Amino acid sequence: MGKVTGAVRQPHATEWLAAYRPLRIPPRDWEAVRPFVVESVTRLGLDHGAASVRVVRVLARLATWAVGEGLALDAEVCPGSGHGGALRRRWARR
Repeated sequence: MGKVTGAVRQPHATEWLAAYRPLRIPPRDWEAVRPFVVESVTRLGLDHGAASVRVVRVLARLATWAVGEGLALDAEVCPGSGHGGALRRRWARR
C-alpha cells in the first residue's frame, strides 16, 4: 500500500510573510507597516491559503491608509466605538 494521504503542511505564517511584497504599496510604505501586518497575521494564525493572502493584502492597504491619515497602528484600539474589547471578542469567535 504505502500510499500517503493527507494535507501537505502549509508554511507557517512567518515563512510566507517574509517573502510577501504587496504590488500596490510602495516599498517605503510597506516597510513602515510591515511589522504591524506581520504581528497581526501571526496572531490570527493564518496559513498560506488564498484567503490568508487576501487578508494580508487588505490589512496592508488598511494599515498604509491609517498611517497616511496619522492614525496609530494598534490592534487593541477600536477608534470611536468605546466597545473595542467586545468587538474583538465577537470577531475572534468567527
